[in-house]
Amino acid sequence: MQQINIDANVTDKNLGRNGLIKDINGVNGTPISFMPGFPDLQDQFNQLGVSHVRLHDIFGPGDIENDASTTDTTSQLLLAVPSSEKKRAATFIADMMNKRAIFPHAHEGMRKHDGTLAASNPNWQPTDYYITKTMQNIESLNPGHIRRDVMFRIGRSFGGGANAPADIDIYADLIGEAVKRYSADISLSGIPRKIAYWEIWNEPDLLIFWGGNAATFYEMYEKVARKIKSIDPTAKVGGPGVADGENGTGAYTKGLVTYCQKNNVPLDFLSWHYYAHLTTDPGKFATCAKVQRTLLDRYGFKSAESICSEWNITPFASIENATKVQTSQNAAFIAASFITMNRCSVDKAYYYRGDAGFLGLFNEEPNYLNPKYNGFSTYAAQAFGLYKEMFGTPNLLASPDYSNKDFYILSGRGTNAVNVLVAHFRKDVSLAAAASPPPNKKYYRQYYVDSGRKYEEITDDWSREHWLGEVKADENADNADSTPPSSGDTPSSAAPTDDPASEPAAPVSASPFVKATSNGVVVTVKNLPTRTPLLEVRRVKDKGNLGVILPVVDNRGVTVKTSGTTITITDPNATDYTVSHYSIIW
Repeated sequence: MQQINIDANVTDKNLGRNGLIKDINGVNGTPISFMPGFPDLQDQFNQLGVSHVRLHDIFGPGDIENDASTTDTTSQLLLAVPSSEKKRAATFIADMMNKRAIFPHAHEGMRKHDGTLAASNPNWQPTDYYITKTMQNIESLNPGHIRRDVMFRIGRSFGGGANAPADIDIYADLIGEAVKRYSADISLSGIPRKIAYWEIWNEPDLLIFWGGNAATFYEMYEKVARKIKSIDPTAKVGGPGVADGENGTGAYTKGLVTYCQKNNVPLDFLSWHYYAHLTTDPGKFATCAKVQRTLLDRYGFKSAESICSEWNITPFASIENATKVQTSQNAAFIAASFITMNRCSVDKAYYYRGDAGFLGLFNEEPNYLNPKYNGFSTYAAQAFGLYKEMFGTPNLLASPDYSNKDFYILSGRGTNAVNVLVAHFRKDVSLAAAASPPPNKKYYRQYYVDSGRKYEEITDDWSREHWLGEVKADENADNADSTPPSSGDTPSSAAPTDDPASEPAAPVSASPFVKATSNGVVVTVKNLPTRTPLLEVRRVKDKGNLGVILPVVDNRGVTVKTSGTTITITDPNATDYTVSHYSIIW
């Protein structure tokens, strides 16, 4: 067994953010159903502990403009659509992307160098609605609500076109209108508070997102950044969300940073992505963070933040990976990544993605606690649930680093508890390969876009509000999340009790990847302020209870010994691909 020793009196200012746990559990996506066929997840986002949302790949809302093709069959939203429906779904997705974007005529206007045309008939309603609902998080609807802030990603959703804006000056002016509405004067939009972070573009180092050259990108970045600052000097601007977070010498990392230095261009944060498919190594977060932090510091941007605006174990949206990212294996990777990010210079992070989109945290597997409802949670979501518990003990304690032995450890102290989070993750690239099927061919059922109606046929009040942002003027905000026309596809909101004995023996479907071999851990915590501590163990494990996001308390199989103010916890169940949370309470 792996021995873990912790002193409840020894904090470590080098961990987290000056010794406090980091809120690096942000997500891409939205708690609001982003398209017909996908669920609302307001309450679930609260249980995940999500306080930061990157408005990206919502397929219309948050997009300045899109040029999606109705014949494009590469969209990740089409992966689970039945073959006979793909053609119609592709048209529906493109219509939703193009017509819900803020400036529907921007592409044509910029191509004709006609600013009036580009800005004509702006469609603010969908973006207003999604930002408002994400931030609003009404307490009466969501007990224990969490304040959520939004990062506005400037650019397009996946499939919205890779061409550089045809007229950068017009494009900057369009961004300026968004900044006025969502930052400088929020009375124009009615959102609860201003958007502070404006990320310029997404993955320009990939041709699928940026078809221009680096010089054109620098020009666009400069004009957009200066426009934002001219309207709201307090706004934070940055970018560009490079796909290769380990690259500190490329045109969109070093090239952009040096351009900003030489030309005195605002750069409040540098954003980058890390997908672990090549190594499945959580430790690479530290590598990426060091590369980006060193680059910023070297060129005089020491106060700029380093933000990982996308991450996951794999970037490949496939039927196979839709299942694999929701297993207990990826849950262990997620928890190990959170722990690693508390040991390195990542200021913010956004998992891709937090909703029920592909590579997301929720699926449509039947909830085995009540099969008439669809999936309430996945193992990956439960890793977020356990990390949220660490915020109750925010002062990080000196914790050993056993990552070389596949154990990742984070501990913290609060007013009446010490929490210890242990992720046991063994690197395995088969977990992230593009199209390697689960060994037993078992796939989790995923949500997919419902294209039973054309865009023009979305006519009922609920649907037009929910997906097009058309809120009635006399509608009470507390009733905004009313039941959809057909509620059979929404997740269960009923959570079971914390009594392990009341649980069924196993969920309908188990992870196909578990190969547990280790013998668990022994956790010793000394210098507690009590001689009679209580212990609560929660765990993400294969065949665990998927009826909840926060795993239930289950101390079975765990032995506890106390000696004075020291507690020793022997846990043979903390095997490979588990995430264990020990709460020592006084």
